[in-house]
Amino acid sequence: MKLHLILMLFSVAAPLAYAQSTSPHDIAELMMQKQILQTEGGQFTIFYRFSTLEGAIEGGTEDLDARLILLEVDPSRTSLVFHIDNVKQTDLMSVRFPFNVLSAEEEKFIVLADGQPRGYELSVHKESTNIIFILPENTAKVEIIGTSVVPEFSSGLLILGLAVTITIIGLSARTVRF
Repeated sequence: MKLHLILMLFSVAAPLAYAQSTSPHDIAELMMQKQILQTEGGQFTIFYRFSTLEGAIEGGTEDLDARLILLEVDPSRTSLVFHIDNVKQTDLMSVRFPFNVLSAEEEKFIVLADGQPRGYELSVHKESTNIIFILPENTAKVEIIGTSVVPEFSSGLLILGLAVTITIIGLSARTVRF
């Protein structure tokens, strides 16, 4: 009887302890898909989700047809670019990314779906930016533009800058004699 009572208490207490240690941020990430973004600046996890518009109103039905084909950074446009397929109806797209991947002054991003501006809802949690927007049917490319994107400088430019600095220091050391 004691063992049964202990097991029953543990079965109630364990989920409660897990629920208390898990934040809504973590629960949202559990519901989202993730893509690893590999850049010169490191490896980052980007979370995303496609939800049907009707399902979002009723509780969040995932669009199982829509899929991410490729995720890339465009340093020249300071943007994250999502190449997607099979958006067969108007969807909601949710994206969560770390601040050090993409940021914008005063948190003012530009969201484009196939080159057309989209309104969006933005929230910030810990070290991540969350953006939700309506995705039109048949959209193939989504771009989120900020003011700073990883890598801020390519490694080639960094090496060139380092070489120039070393050359300048070396030349000035030769000309200055005590």
